[in-house]
Order: sequence, then C-alpha cells, then structure tokens
Amino acid sequence: MPIKKPTLDQLSTLIKDLDAWLKKRKGDSRSLLTELRDNLVHLDMALNYSVDLGSSLSDVSTAEYERLSSEGFNFNIIKRGKIRKRKDLEGTNLGFLVGKSTSELIESIYDKINELKIMYPKLRNSPKFRPTVRARNISERIIFLFSHVRK
Repeated sequence: MPIKKPTLDQLSTLIKDLDAWLKKRKGDSRSLLTELRDNLVHLDMALNYSVDLGSSLSDVSTAEYERLSSEGFNFNIIKRGKIRKRKDLEGTNLGFLVGKSTSELIESIYDKINELKIMYPKLRNSPKFRPTVRARNISERIIFLFSHVRK
C-alpha cells in the first residue's frame, strides 16, 4: 500500500481487511493490533469527519501497549526482521523507518500518541502547533505498521 493519505473508501476497506486478518491473530499481538486499529478509527474521525480532535484523543488508548511494555513483551514477535527499503517510503516522513525493527516502529507510534495527548490540551490554540498534521502522521505510521506486518 502506498504511503499517502488514504481516501475514506480506502480506509474503510483497510479496516475491513484488518478485521479479517486480526481474527487469525491470537493473544497479546491481537490485543495490541486491535488497540492500534481502534486508535486509527478515532484519529480518522477527527481528521475526516469533523469530530473534535480533543474528543477523539481522549478515546485513543495506550493501555495495551503500556501493559505489554511493563510485562517485557517482545514487540518484534508481531513481525520479525527489519523494515525494508521501499520506493513509497523515499522522501516521506516515514523514510527514517528503513532498517528499523517492528518494535521501534510500534514504540514510535506510541511515543507520538503520548506526545500529542500531552501537548494538545495546552497548545491547541498556538499557531505553531499543528495537531492535525501530528494526528495524520500517527495515522500514517499505524497504516504503515499494518502494511508491514501483513507482508
């Protein structure tokens, strides 16, 4: 899947495909990926359906990630190996991921989620703060993660 803003139809299709794929997963991997799918839906509502970003952010969860991190879960179990160089990553904000592990990608997603949840309430009215750009970047990382683990 090319790394670009998906249309609403593409995102809907992606979510349906993910649901079917997630049914085949088990245990902690499934719960984490389900949390990420739900987070993608909440961010999509803010980005594409005029839902208040603050309201959507309050529904974005990091509970499974935090639980698994505290238990020492190996996130590379979800997909072993490094992220390979891809033409659709060149020149994008995801280009830095080439050569990184799945664990590093997941950590970067949750770092950005936590950063946005902390910054948004305090900086949402600042002209220098672009929360929708940050939310879209998080969405792109989640979509890329699903693309990566399904290959």
